[in-house]
Amino acid sequence: MAFLYLTTIGWKSGRPHEIEIWFVERGSMYYVVSEMGRASHWVQNIIRNPMVSVKEQADGRSNRKSHLHMSRRIQTSHN
Repeated sequence: MAFLYLTTIGWKSGRPHEIEIWFVERGSMYYVVSEMGRASHWVQNIIRNPMVSVKEQADGRSNRKSHLHMSRRIQTSHN
């Protein structure tokens, strides 16, 4: 099983914050879901500073690391 390690910059502290999150990769895009929507701290960090780092890791080995700019609007879905 692979995980994505997403590092954001704290909007209050200015310090890096890394979370482990499940993801789906399609083409060159990563898709992640926030259980708490926009209320999640990591989502709030991205809204205020869209520069993030991601690292994909499977079986304890890091496959790749990228620095990304979250240029697309964060979308929420409501059932």
